[in-house]
Amino acid sequence: MKNEGTIERALQTLISVALFSGAFFWVDGGWQILLFVLASAVAFFAVIGFCPMYKLLGINTYKNNK
Repeated sequence: MKNEGTIERALQTLISVALFSGAFFWVDGGWQILLFVLASAVAFFAVIGFCPMYKLLGINTYKNNK
C-alpha cells in the first residue's frame, strides 16, 4: 500500500544519503549509530513508498496510473 509520490520518495532518498554520509564521515560513537539507524529507516520507507506519518494524518500523494 503506497501513499507517497515520486517527489517525496526522491527527497527521502537524498535525506538518507545525507544521513549515511554524516554517519560515515563526520560523527562517531552513539551519534554514528543513531544516524545509521535513521538513514536505514528513511531509505527503507523511500524504497517501499509508504510513510507511516502520512497514514496517521490521512495524506496520500501517490498517483495510481491504472
